[in-house]
Amino acid sequence: MIDEHFVILGALLSLIGQLNYVVNMLKGQTKPNRVTWFLWALVPMIAFSAQIDEGVGLAALMTFMVGFGPIMIFIASFVNSKSVWKITRFDIGCGVLSIIGVIFWLITGDGLIAIAMAILADMFASLPTIVKAYKAPETESYTLQKLKLGSQAALSRCSSVPMNCLSLVS
Repeated sequence: MIDEHFVILGALLSLIGQLNYVVNMLKGQTKPNRVTWFLWALVPMIAFSAQIDEGVGLAALMTFMVGFGPIMIFIASFVNSKSVWKITRFDIGCGVLSIIGVIFWLITGDGLIAIAMAILADMFASLPTIVKAYKAPETESYTLQKLKLGSQAALSRCSSVPMNCLSLVS
């Protein structure tokens, strides 16, 4: 059983990081790649829905937060037109490959294949932001990444959460 204090701590660290990213974005300091942030919201929210259906309980809060933050950032990216990264064909290609991975994740009956497809989908979703951060590091807020690491550290003894989350959907 997951200690609820660690779930709440992880969720709070995640929320603080996401809000910091939104504030920086609204100031025009951070420029999110909408393809990445939309896809980073999609998979956790599908998994969160599956967890709720299975009655997972408070542990599902962390999965929700993993999806809620990117949704918040994706929506906020439409507020300040100067805080958006230009979408390229590479971004769209990665997005399509990520969505294909999500579809295979959802339709497979094999837990290991589902996990592999979810990892591939996340990898393809991440590539546009990784490339953007490499080419223009000033467009990223690293506070969010540091707080995500802290959030993950708080839940490190609960490393089965992502696996449970993925196996519920398959």
